[in-house]
Amino acid sequence: MINVEILKLSSESEKLRWFNIWKAWGEGEVYAHPDFVELNINNQDEGMAIYLETNSGGILFPLIKKEISSEQWCSKVNYYDVVTPYGYGGAFCWGDGSQYKDIFWDQYRLWCRDNKIVSTLIRLSLFEEQVLPSIGKIESPYGNIVRSLQLEEEELWYDYKHAVRKNIKRAVNSDLQIEVDLSGENLEEFLRIYYSTMDRVDAKSQYYFSVDYFKKIIKDLSKNYAFFHVLYEGKIISTELVLVSYNNIYSFLGGTDPEYSNMRPNNFLKHEIIKWGRKNGKCNFVLGGGYKKDDGIFKYKKAMAPNGERPFYLAKVIHDEDMYEVLIKQRLEWKEKHAKDTHAQDGFFPKYRA
Repeated sequence: MINVEILKLSSESEKLRWFNIWKAWGEGEVYAHPDFVELNINNQDEGMAIYLETNSGGILFPLIKKEISSEQWCSKVNYYDVVTPYGYGGAFCWGDGSQYKDIFWDQYRLWCRDNKIVSTLIRLSLFEEQVLPSIGKIESPYGNIVRSLQLEEEELWYDYKHAVRKNIKRAVNSDLQIEVDLSGENLEEFLRIYYSTMDRVDAKSQYYFSVDYFKKIIKDLSKNYAFFHVLYEGKIISTELVLVSYNNIYSFLGGTDPEYSNMRPNNFLKHEIIKWGRKNGKCNFVLGGGYKKDDGIFKYKKAMAPNGERPFYLAKVIHDEDMYEVLIKQRLEWKEKHAKDTHAQDGFFPKYRA
């Protein structure tokens, strides 16, 4: 019988083992790094990875165990659910790991049963070859854009939409410059633009990451991030934080000073990130998706890679059907007494948290 290991962030020895497993894995995806997972946990969350070592490979499943009982509407004690960290995850596998799919998921189901896990939400990697086929109900609410970097420079240039090429030329003619910041030296300026952008687009509170969040990225993920700043006359007018894995780079967080939008710094910024990725041997640049299906942000990103749309999959697993329904009822009853809006967001999972 092959047994999985539970590696908890709360244990220094287990966290170190997790890091060493991650480091030995050839893909080195930042979303599976223990310090990235730690960024995403709150006080009552528990960060962990479920690991199965196989004959010539492995399976590593980073996750966050969240306490349901701490919710003010919940009267049930010691019940939990599981979610993958913000971004792209799943049960990453390598070597002969995929051959152990059934064993791994059977062990995971048993672990969920024994630990009163009601449900699991998995945000899956866009690169299907990295992860095990998932359990649960698989849905793709919208697409994400991936810019392949494995093209010759001229071929890549003409793969942009005409409007993108025109905007980049305008930025160059406006004498915009790029600065690559691998130390977080200009964090203060990044935050100024990032927070003002969040204010301008009326972003949800979850996108207002704290200063300490960014400082922790700089300190603990020193080889897995890069800031890119667009400068005009020495002033940063557009900026982006990119997460860096062994083969892939990911657009993460950023913003632009709207005063300079007529210079088209956004397309210029993305173009320079793409150039940097090619130069550093990366295979793909993940631009992500929009807030809604086919919205303006999504179309802007797709113009950088017209043939780069990939489905973004969610896996939704209910482990305890009876308790799931009990929690939905409790949440609804509480909202009817205490909340003005009793409507649940369509498709939100788990429904009792909507």
